[in-house]
Amino acid sequence: MKKRANRILSAILAAMVVVTMSGMTVFAEEVSSAPVAPEEGSSSSAPATPEGEDASSSAPTVPEEENSSSTPTAPEGEDASSSTPTAPEGEDASSSTPEVPGESSSSTPTAPQEQVPAQPLTPAAPAPQETGIAIDGKYYNSIAEAIEDGDGKTISITEDISDNVVIPEKTTITLDIASGITLSGNGDHTISNKGTLTVTGSGTVENTIGSRAALANYPGATATLKGCTFTGNTWYVIKNLGTLTMSGADLVQKDAGSSAIDNGWYNNKGNDLNLDYPSSASVSLTINGGTFSGGMNTVKNDDFGVLTIEDGTFENTDGPAVLNWNEATISGGTFTVNNASKSVLSNGYIDENADKGRMTVTGGTFTAANNGEGSLFGYGIAKGDENTDQPKGGHLNITGGTFNGSTATKSTAPHAPSISGGTFNKIVDAKYLVPGYECRKSGDKFVVVGADSGVVVDPAPSTPTDEVTIPSGATEEEKKAIEEAKNDLTSRDNPAATTAPTGLETVVIPEEAKKAAEEQNAAEIEVVISTVVEEVGTKEVKNEDGTVSVVVTSVQFDVEPKWVVGNTSGLISNLNGNTITFRLPVPSSVTAKYAKVEHKGDKTQYVDILSEGGAKYVELSATHFSPFTLTFTDSKPSSGGSSGHSGGSYQDKVDDFWQDVKDQISEAKDGDTVKIDAKSYENMPWTVMELLGKHNVTLVIEWDGGDTITIPAGKAQSTEGSRLYWPLSSLAELYKGQQPSEDKPGTTPEQPSEPDKSNPSTGDAYPMAALITALAAVSVAGATFSRKRR
Repeated sequence: MKKRANRILSAILAAMVVVTMSGMTVFAEEVSSAPVAPEEGSSSSAPATPEGEDASSSAPTVPEEENSSSTPTAPEGEDASSSTPTAPEGEDASSSTPEVPGESSSSTPTAPQEQVPAQPLTPAAPAPQETGIAIDGKYYNSIAEAIEDGDGKTISITEDISDNVVIPEKTTITLDIASGITLSGNGDHTISNKGTLTVTGSGTVENTIGSRAALANYPGATATLKGCTFTGNTWYVIKNLGTLTMSGADLVQKDAGSSAIDNGWYNNKGNDLNLDYPSSASVSLTINGGTFSGGMNTVKNDDFGVLTIEDGTFENTDGPAVLNWNEATISGGTFTVNNASKSVLSNGYIDENADKGRMTVTGGTFTAANNGEGSLFGYGIAKGDENTDQPKGGHLNITGGTFNGSTATKSTAPHAPSISGGTFNKIVDAKYLVPGYECRKSGDKFVVVGADSGVVVDPAPSTPTDEVTIPSGATEEEKKAIEEAKNDLTSRDNPAATTAPTGLETVVIPEEAKKAAEEQNAAEIEVVISTVVEEVGTKEVKNEDGTVSVVVTSVQFDVEPKWVVGNTSGLISNLNGNTITFRLPVPSSVTAKYAKVEHKGDKTQYVDILSEGGAKYVELSATHFSPFTLTFTDSKPSSGGSSGHSGGSYQDKVDDFWQDVKDQISEAKDGDTVKIDAKSYENMPWTVMELLGKHNVTLVIEWDGGDTITIPAGKAQSTEGSRLYWPLSSLAELYKGQQPSEDKPGTTPEQPSEPDKSNPSTGDAYPMAALITALAAVSVAGATFSRKRR
C-alpha cells in the first residue's frame, strides 16, 4: 500500500509540474503577443500613371508586316525627372517624431537657465519589410530602388509585382523571379534593358499593354535569359535591338497579329522602340534551348538581324516557326507548324544591306502541317516587291536536318532552296538539288548525298519474330505463360529491338546486296541481327499457398546476320573476322539473375540479365552464328572445383552426367533399355538424341516435370541442325504414352524422396521460431489495437 501511495503521489507532483510550466508558457506567450502599433504610412496607395502618359488610352498596335508611320501614344524615353518622390509616399514626417528625453544625467547645472522644450527629430524612412524585392536578404520598396543599390548583384523577386523595370546603361543586374510569381508591366515595357541583364528563375514576365513588350532590349544592351516564361498578347513579346541570348527561358505569344520575337529593326518608330532607323546596326539573337510558341511568326529575324538557333522547341498554329529577312543559321531544334496554309520556314529578300535573305540549315527536325504533308519552305513577301530580278525567297541552303513535308514550290510563294544534304520523308525534286548531289531511298526515308558517294553500310536494330509452336497437350496455364513470353520477346520496345549491333560495320557485303542497292537507288545497306524465337521452355512450380504456377525456364533463338535493302534481304556469311555484339530479349516474367548461354562452337557461359525501363535482355558477343539457348537461373557456377564429383563447376557436372548417359547407350546391346534419373535436369543435349538414332536402344528418363519419358528403340528424332538440346518437357509431349517393351539391363533410376516440409520458393524449412514470432506479432498487434481503442 505504501508503494502504491508513493506512486500516486509522484504522479500528482509530476502533473503539478506540467501545469506550472504550462502556466509559465502561457504567460510568456501572452507577454510576447502584445499588439505592436502599426507603422505610419504602411498603407500603400495605387501607383501613379507614368508621367507624360495618358492612362485612359493605349498606343495602337502597329500591323506586323506593314509600314506604319504612327508613333506610340507613350513614346520611349519619357522625362522621369519629376517622378522621384521627395518624401516617403503617404508618410507625414511631423506626426511620427518621437519625444526626446529632457536632460542628461551627467550634466551639472551652474545657474538657473531658461528651459527649452525638446525638439522633435526627423526619423529615417522605415526599413521595408517583406516587400518581395530583395538583395541578399535586404528588402527594398521598389525594383528601381534595388537597382540603384544593386549594380552587379541579384535582385530576388518573390511577390507579384506590376512595375516598369529599367536597367540603365553601364549597369549589370540579375533578376531572379521565383516560381509562381509574375512581373508585369505598368503602362510601359515590363523590362527595358539598356545595360547588362540576366534573368533566372521559373516565374513569369508578361505584358498586356498595346505596343509594349515583356522585354525591350535596346541597342548596345546585352540580355541573357536563362529562365522564366515570357508572354504577351498585344505586341511582340520580346523586341531585340541589341544582343540577346536565350538558354532556358520559354516564350508564349497569345497574339496572332504579332511575332513572338522580333530580332532587328522594322524601319518604323512604332515598331522600333521609338528610335530612328539606322543606316547599319549590330543586332544578334542566339537561341540554344527553351520552348517557343505562337505569333504571326514565332521568331522573326528582321532588318540587320543575325539569328542563330542551336536548340529549342518551336511550335506555331498561325504562321511559320521562323521568318528570316537577313542572316539566319539553324543547326538544331524541333520546328512544327499546324496551319496547312503556312510553311515551317520562310525566307525573304529585299537588298544586300539590311535584308539579305540568307538562311542556312545544317540540322534540326522540321515537320509541316497535316503530319508532314504541308509545305516546308515559304517565301517572305515584301511590300511593293515587283523586282523580278531579285532572288525570290532569298538564299535558302539546306545541308542537313530531318524534314517531314513537301519541298514543292507554290506560284504564290516562289522560292528556290538549294539542297545538298538532309533526310526527307518525301523524294526531293531534282531541281532543288545542288549539282553533284542526288536523292536516294534509305529505308522508308530519302537522303540527299553526293552522286559519287558509295553505298553506306548502316548497322540497324531489328525486332525479333516468333515461330514458337505451343505443344498440343499444354495446359491453359502453360499456354498463357508461353503467349505472354512471346509478346515480351517480340516487343518493339525491348532494348534488344531498339539497339543496333556493333561490329557489323565492316563485314563483307555480298554482291547481291550491292546490286539491290544500285537497282533501288538506295543510299545505304542496312545490316541487322535477325532473331527468331523458336522455343519457350516452361515448368510448374508450387507456391507457398499450395497453388501451382507456370514459369518460363528457357528460350531458344535462331540468330543470323542479314543485309536489308528496301524489301530485299539476304544472309551475311563473311563477318570479316569481326566480333559482333548484340542483344537478345528475356521475358519480363523471368525473375532469375542469370542466363546460361549455350551456343554451338562456344563454351557455355553465364551472363547477367539486364533491365531497362522494365524490359529485360542479355548482351552477347559472337564471332559466328547459330542457334542460341538461354536457360534462366539464380546461380552461376563457381570457378573452382567442388567435392563429390570429378572435376569442378556445375556445368562440368551437367556435361559429365550426359556423357555417362551417352557411354551407357554406346555400350548397350541391341534391344537394351537404359534408365536414367534426370530429376536435376531440364534439357537433354542433341548429341544424346543423335546417338540414340545410331543405336537400337530404348531410353527411359525419370524427371521432375511429369510422367516418365520413354524413347523406344528406333524412334529417335532426326537431328535438327538448329537445335542445341531437347527440353524434357518437349520430349514428354513427343513420346506421350510410350512404354518400354520389356525390362532390359540398365541403370535403375533413383526413386524420388518423400516430399519435405520446405518452402517451395526458397527451399528453407519452416522453423517453429517463425510460428512463435508470428503468434507474438498477433499478440502485439492486438495490444496495439486495444490502446488505440482507449
